[in-house]
Amino acid sequence: MVIEMPSLREKRGHVNNRLKKLGGEEEKMNTKRRNLLKDKRGVSPAIASLVLVVIAVVAAAGVGVIQNAVNVQSGEQAEAKDLSVQGKIDIQGSTTVLPFALEAGRRFMDTHPAVEISVSGGGSGHGKSMAKQNKVDIGMASSRAATEDIIQDGGKNAVLYETEVGKRMIVVIANDGSADTPYEWNVATTADHANKTMSFAELKALYENGTAIGTYFTTAFQRSEVSGTEEGFAKWIGLTDADKQLDSNAEGKVGNPGVWKAVTETDHSIGFVDLGYVEDTDYAVKINGTEPKAENYDEYEAASKAVTTTGKKLTSMLYFYTYGVPSGATKAFIDFCLSTVPGEGQDILESVGMIPL
Repeated sequence: MVIEMPSLREKRGHVNNRLKKLGGEEEKMNTKRRNLLKDKRGVSPAIASLVLVVIAVVAAAGVGVIQNAVNVQSGEQAEAKDLSVQGKIDIQGSTTVLPFALEAGRRFMDTHPAVEISVSGGGSGHGKSMAKQNKVDIGMASSRAATEDIIQDGGKNAVLYETEVGKRMIVVIANDGSADTPYEWNVATTADHANKTMSFAELKALYENGTAIGTYFTTAFQRSEVSGTEEGFAKWIGLTDADKQLDSNAEGKVGNPGVWKAVTETDHSIGFVDLGYVEDTDYAVKINGTEPKAENYDEYEAASKAVTTTGKKLTSMLYFYTYGVPSGATKAFIDFCLSTVPGEGQDILESVGMIPL
């Protein structure tokens, strides 16, 4: 997805077109003047004066257009626009990080009109792979790259520079098919269906072999692409395959949006998404009685670790990966994303449902 905003380049283009048009008119007048001067019979003080007046008018108009171009640039500067940073930035990867990158990109371009940013998904695996191949400027991920690939970890052939940009929370979502909302389901060590509590073991069995949780949940959804969100959930639930993804026959859906849509539209189903995609708390499942909210980050982390038999948790970091140490417009954008200045990076992260560093 490409976010396009009015740029100084477009304004200058408009000015240049006007200059070309006026320049053409001036050239025509110069030609006529030369022809008149060659034809002695056509020369008279009155005509010569007229020609000079027309040329003066055209020249004055040209000066006015040039002045307008200066005014445009001055206007950009007056509106706190930074024209010193220029270039294009291609960002791809995790749909978890996607909402943040989209909004941060929009605001960055608003104050840096000489920068063009494109943002698209594809999953954490895609983001890390594209960054490692130097095919994107920034690869987004909600799971960490292999240690041997990360420059800061000192890998011999490492090419990926890692930047932590925020924190994430994986949320179990459930639709029990009842007419009453909120559902207020909970995952605990012991089941109590009468009070809408499923056990961790029941949730794992649903994903592992399709075992229904009472009469409430018969269908499970997972991600269809390589996903950092799925990797985190798979480690927590204790069902990982060779690719660190969920070892399950659950039906796959594309991205966080696909899983959210599937669960909310399918009775008796369960899935998992990142906190930023929880649009309606009616579907969010508590973990050991703790609600998945940004302000409950520490408590939720502890609760998710306590309830599982794997000792893993449903929280982690969010990452930007670049091929080598970032520079130029890419570095300026990353610095913006890390900024704690009101209205910039970390504020934006929180506004889209994620947790600041």
